[in-house]
Amino acid sequence: MNETGGRLRRTWIARLGPRGEVGLDRAASPRAIVEDAVARVGADPVRRAIELNSVVLRRILGEVPVLGGSPAAVELLRRGNEATTLRALFTLAEGPAAAPPTDEAILAGIREFVHRAIPLERVLHGVRVGHAATTEAFLRACAELVGPEEAVDEVTAVSRAVLLRR
Repeated sequence: MNETGGRLRRTWIARLGPRGEVGLDRAASPRAIVEDAVARVGADPVRRAIELNSVVLRRILGEVPVLGGSPAAVELLRRGNEATTLRALFTLAEGPAAAPPTDEAILAGIREFVHRAIPLERVLHGVRVGHAATTEAFLRACAELVGPEEAVDEVTAVSRAVLLRR
């Protein structure tokens, strides 16, 4: 059950939690989005998504530094990546229909990359790095939180939610 009393499709999502001290105030997303996320899946999974976003952002910038370039550009990337992470979380928790439409933060990041004339191959490399890091984190959490009899179904769900957006 989530905090609103609804039933989560993948119950292990409710047991996700951050590895360190992470406050909801560290979110890159607007407060209303964070509050909706907490109501839908619970505070600890959202805190884990916020924490994961920081890890993934560092990895993207480490491998594709051109996607940064300024504090404003890094913040756009942070917001867009967090929106993507929350979409994956909602898809896992509630099913594909639960994912919100593409967040404005994602579109703003794309516009920024075009404006800065960042080659498409670099942008796509950043997307691949981000998806790989997010998938790895969800797969590790899944391995820790589900039993062997559920593992194949849950790993398949993680792959679809993060990589295929289904």
